[in-house]
Amino acid sequence: LILGLGLPATTERYNLGFMGCYAAFPALRMADQFCRARPDAVVLVVCLELCSLHLQFREEADSLLANSLFADGAAAVLWMSREEAERRGLKPRARIITDVVVGTDPYFLLDGPVDATAALFRKSGMKMSDIDGLCTASVLSTMWPMPVTEYLGINPRYINGTMLGG
Repeated sequence: LILGLGLPATTERYNLGFMGCYAAFPALRMADQFCRARPDAVVLVVCLELCSLHLQFREEADSLLANSLFADGAAAVLWMSREEAERRGLKPRARIITDVVVGTDPYFLLDGPVDATAALFRKSGMKMSDIDGLCTASVLSTMWPMPVTEYLGINPRYINGTMLGG
């Protein structure tokens, strides 16, 4: 990335490895802390998950299921203060209102997003009618919206194009 983007060799780099897609959350928290410490800082957060490196080509049900659920993915975001964005002539695309961390029984793989979404609404005081849309950020993005939409009574039209042919 440093070479490909033409960044100086002195660019600070940090690795949050072996956390899966969850690593995005501490990475964004780090970016926020960097920008609070240096208001002119611009932080590039790149998330990369290469599940295909670990695929095991066997015919056992658990192997077939794991290979069908997980996939490679990548995302990036530039993080900076509102003032720095304005100074650079950029329009902020999002703002973080709040976040939550919940623990759920790992046996029920899809309960976590339901519990986290409900906790997020409780903590923020918001309701679904305050939300313009949802964008999934998970290798399970084709599956987790189903229980979330059902449990919280969310109209599936709010979900990005990961389900229902949307």
